[in-house]
Amino acid sequence: MIWTCKNCGLVLPMEPHEFPIYCRCGLIQKTHDAEPVIPNGITVKEIIANPCKHQLPTIEHRECKGCRGMVKIKVNGCEKHGECTIVYKFAGVMACTRCDDYLETVESTSV
Repeated sequence: MIWTCKNCGLVLPMEPHEFPIYCRCGLIQKTHDAEPVIPNGITVKEIIANPCKHQLPTIEHRECKGCRGMVKIKVNGCEKHGECTIVYKFAGVMACTRCDDYLETVESTSV
């Protein structure tokens, strides 16, 4: 069985019992029949383009236990939460895609 993200198009092989799925773009699909959601409406692409005002420099690179191979996830400092990652990967570490405190560094201009 495969799963395809409706937001970024990522294709993942999976077992039927592997829900919830947390895609790298921030999309979460809780069950097979549930409509996938991005909790605060912010995508990874948007966060990379406009990092949060609370984000501090990188603290470390931690090994992702759920990823195949030797993948290291960047953990940044955070003025609000101590440390953060762009997407959810580690218990106790806030993810920008899930954070209600996320504030873009670039102010939007209205015309």
